[in-house]
Amino acid sequence: MCLLVFCTDGWAISKQAEIDAAEHLLSMEPKVMPDEFCEIFPFHLMFSRDLVIFQAGTTISRIIPALKSLNCKLTDIFTLFRPHMDFTFHSISSHVNTVYVLLTNDGILAPPTRGHVTTPLMTSPLRLKGEMIYVPEFDSIMFICSPSLMNLDELNRRGLYLR
Repeated sequence: MCLLVFCTDGWAISKQAEIDAAEHLLSMEPKVMPDEFCEIFPFHLMFSRDLVIFQAGTTISRIIPALKSLNCKLTDIFTLFRPHMDFTFHSISSHVNTVYVLLTNDGILAPPTRGHVTTPLMTSPLRLKGEMIYVPEFDSIMFICSPSLMNLDELNRRGLYLR
């Protein structure tokens, strides 16, 4: 499709090249900066084809400090609880419209803060429930999730709070 703009003197100017260039620039600019995105979605992860996590939300990074290290692999931090399938990029990208449940591996969660008594709940795996979304611009997958908790007491004992 070519857009023609007719001027008052009767000649036509093709604007399609300018429109294509503007659309390309707009589509390449981030609409939300990564830091803002991490605040908006405090429980999210983005990982590459080799399952290396390269972005994590602010809260999930706080309670799982290992996420801040370079070359941190998804499989080093989490076990796939549901759905029952291989924990690979290909398997995940083949089931994007599925509810996922990930459990933290033993010893992954941050130790309790000073003044809190350690309870079995605090050392038990954290359940994260959410959706995997393929992000073609980065050839990666984003896991947007939330902690799956039984009640508000568990929320407090995990060092989490509502805003």
